[in-house]
Amino acid sequence: MAYQLCAVAAASAAVQIAEALGCSVVDLPGGLVLIPITDWVPAASTSDPALVDTFEYLTVGLQDLLVLASTDGPVAYLEAEIFGGLGTQAAAVWDGRHIVTGPVRHDNEVEPDVPATLWPFNLRSVWDEPRPPARRCGYGGTGRS
Repeated sequence: MAYQLCAVAAASAAVQIAEALGCSVVDLPGGLVLIPITDWVPAASTSDPALVDTFEYLTVGLQDLLVLASTDGPVAYLEAEIFGGLGTQAAAVWDGRHIVTGPVRHDNEVEPDVPATLWPFNLRSVWDEPRPPARRCGYGGTGRS
């Protein structure tokens, strides 16, 4: 079985993000909303197409939008590619325009002994109430050239 996911999960900021990107939303339990990010979204809706370190698909422009949207509450970016049980997961969470979790990435082909409970999507810190900011996320983020 295979799957690929690029999405944003948020509560209060979800409508703002979905409207800015022109995306649909999927209701999740606990008052969260999942916003699928398709191939055309970053190119069509964000200003900077450079990729953010740690991620395969998160652009600097989309990260900028998520940082701004996090003023209204936590915003998580989630990315995964899995095929036959092997692959990667990556996540980051912003709140109050600060990065509060991550970015964190796991590739189980490189580190096969890490239990699934420690993969990025399964970390409690991705879904818990926000912690005090770990570091300030500058406008524009860190991009790859």
